Amino acid sequence: MLGQWVGLIAAVLLLIVGVPLLIEWDRQLRAKRLSGVGAHYSHLCEFQKALDAYSKAIRLRPNVVEYWMGRSRVHFEFGNYVAAVADISRAIELKPRMAACYMFRAYVMESQRDWKSAMEDYSRVLELQPRYGRALARRGYTNLMCGSPDAAIADFTEAGDWAPEYTQASINRGYAHLMKGDLDQAIEDLTNSIQLTPGQGLAYLDRGVAYHRKGQIDLAEADYLRAIELFPNLSNVHASLGLLKARAGDLAAAHEHFSKAIECKPTCAISHLGRGEVMRHLGDTAGAISDFQCAARFAEDLVTYDLACKMLGECEA
Repeated sequence: MLGQWVGLIAAVLLLIVGVPLLIEWDRQLRAKRLSGVGAHYSHLCEFQKALDAYSKAIRLRPNVVEYWMGRSRVHFEFGNYVAAVADISRAIELKPRMAACYMFRAYVMESQRDWKSAMEDYSRVLELQPRYGRALARRGYTNLMCGSPDAAIADFTEAGDWAPEYTQASINRGYAHLMKGDLDQAIEDLTNSIQLTPGQGLAYLDRGVAYHRKGQIDLAEADYLRAIELFPNLSNVHASLGLLKARAGDLAAAHEHFSKAIECKPTCAISHLGRGEVMRHLGDTAGAISDFQCAARFAEDLVTYDLACKMLGECEA
């Protein structure tokens, strides 16, 4: 009789304890399945379906970092950057030592040109993983955008030590030297990058700019043309070649390249400035005025805006 009572009590206890465990197990399975669905739809670029799936997974299991990360990436693809930052920040709260979360938030901040916040997150990544070459390279880039080329060069150099296969770090270091006016060092870094990865169009562009500033016009033009072969629709290359041709007095070729730059990127203020100046010299005042107006409208900094307004005023006078 006693054995029966013990068995009954054990069965009741098992039922009491087991049912919640079964419910929780079911929630885990459903959430994991929904997360997989979200990843699948995200891969197919069906972002609304992906968002719905991740949101359901989060409702079932709100403390799983990967679900917040997944939904953050979908928000980013949707262009909803505020929500993307909110979700990845929640993931960081749940797991503050997960470098991938800081890395993605830094990437989102970069896309919004919030260089200071991006740099802080990349620095946090490097506290957790000091030899992470990609994080060093990205922090170097943010340093560059913050106007600190020396700090950028230090990061790019260290990135190359830990991740020599990441040739973008060497290209960016060359660009940093270019910004400093150290043209020979820029050419050396960019040449090394080209030797490692010959298909790097940006390396040819930046090396062309360095040659251009040194007055080595033939070498500059060769690099610009090679960059165009690799990236026919890269606005900056056509604008640089337009400037080179304009300074050489070949206004027809300059007009052609500035027009191509504008075709590739209609909001490029520098290209409108260049073409406007060419048209002014060709006697097309109306065309020049139109381009100077576009340059003023699309200017991303006060210097470019002031220059556009000055040239517009001179043309209208």
